[in-house]
Amino acid sequence: MYNDLYTFDPDPKKFIWLLANETGEAPSPRYGHTANLYNKKMYVFGGWNGKTYFNDVIIYDLEKSAWNKLDTAGQPPVPRQGHASCVVGHNLIIQGGFYFDDEKYKKSKNNYGTFLRSCYLNDIKLLDLKENTWVQLRTNGQPPLPRFGHTLSFVNNQLIIFGGWSINSGRKFNEISANDNEKKVYEETDYFYSLNTSDLMWSKSNFGGNLPTNRYGHTATVFRHNILYFGGWEFGKALNDINILLAK
Repeated sequence: MYNDLYTFDPDPKKFIWLLANETGEAPSPRYGHTANLYNKKMYVFGGWNGKTYFNDVIIYDLEKSAWNKLDTAGQPPVPRQGHASCVVGHNLIIQGGFYFDDEKYKKSKNNYGTFLRSCYLNDIKLLDLKENTWVQLRTNGQPPLPRFGHTLSFVNNQLIIFGGWSINSGRKFNEISANDNEKKVYEETDYFYSLNTSDLMWSKSNFGGNLPTNRYGHTATVFRHNILYFGGWEFGKALNDINILLAK
């Protein structure tokens, strides 16, 4: 497991990877974390090292090439990995993820199924990057099922969730394996949701075109009014396709 930091120069004449200069205390090695840019700083949140789940916020100052831990006010999110995040204005949004609480597990050995379902998260938290304060967002409507490995993108005043491994994904995988009826299963899969930032209303998104298969562990890149989704895992199958959502 690593905690190194690399930069890539996209200049066509260079296309070169460089090990970044670093001072200060870097985040401990982890995966399943997120990293978002705001005001020439990279904000790293959460993750897991195979034993410990994190909910710390570590900043990398791009101008100073320096790491430092951010002291925050308010109630932070519970530790997690596999969550999704994006920056909206001066706010860092954290949604969903997975957290295996050892203490709760010790108290729930007679009801492991219920405990495991509780490890999947669908809360949504906001970190005000000007005040360094955590706030719990109170949303309306029916939120997506708890999940991890999804993406969260902001476009046209909408927070768009795509993909992820939800509390029902294992059941759907078994249905596909048993019935080989992918179409029916995918029609019932809620892997495309949006949150309107004007009224904080969740809704299941409507879309046309070719329906991408459900996946988790993919990437999402916003380009103008479009979102480009690349790769991921479709149950046990690695993907390398590109799907474009024309969100305008």
